[in-house]
Amino acid sequence: MKNIVDAAQFNGVKQIMQIGGIESLRKDFAVEGVQLKTSLIRDQGMKYIKDSGISYTFLFCSFFVDSFPLYIQDKLFAIIGDLK
Repeated sequence: MKNIVDAAQFNGVKQIMQIGGIESLRKDFAVEGVQLKTSLIRDQGMKYIKDSGISYTFLFCSFFVDSFPLYIQDKLFAIIGDLK
């Protein structure tokens, strides 16, 4: 993110848009109280953007893709019910 922000500043970019997971906006959405590693990395990048002075927009999407591995049990994927 530092390289992107530095390049944006150098080239006079006026707005940065970034996709962020919903857990970056709502910490209470963390699965079982566990903050995802992708969220920790993303949050640092978002702070760097905020501190850059460039206008920004963060789009907070579902954390489904980031949390997908948490829903795999015994090599099966299940969110609701007892799927066989």
